[in-house]
Amino acid sequence: MTAPLSFPSETSHFSLPLLFAGQAQKEFFINQSFAMIDGLLQQAIDGTENAPPSSTSDGAAFRIASLATGEWAGKDDQLAIRIFGEWYYVTPKVGMRVFDRSSGQVVHFDGTWKVAAAPNSPSGGGVVDLEARTALGELVQELRNIGIFST
Repeated sequence: MTAPLSFPSETSHFSLPLLFAGQAQKEFFINQSFAMIDGLLQQAIDGTENAPPSSTSDGAAFRIASLATGEWAGKDDQLAIRIFGEWYYVTPKVGMRVFDRSSGQVVHFDGTWKVAAAPNSPSGGGVVDLEARTALGELVQELRNIGIFST
């Protein structure tokens, strides 16, 4: 006879709480998981901050910047999602992308959060071919930085 399965207390990717046999207040854990999934499925954040905004509504999501302060201290690079008046945190996984509504830009995680910088546009001069090649090289590098092209 095989041993019964033993489940962990949270999911492996985003640490969502799991139920266990005989657990009291199951609805709390289910609702918390659903709210976190809801925040993650939108794949968008409201901005990047190093401290919690003074006024937010449930469902607000932020990327926590380096050197976070206040309630977010020690949570650098995590995502903070406002659920039922409290902040819940998600540790990003390599390959995760979110759209930052405040900057209108996609942010990519590969151990650290990265955004693509616009390359310099070619401008006048006697050696247009050299400038065009430089601009294309910068564009390709930025696409690599956000994971569009392999490194």
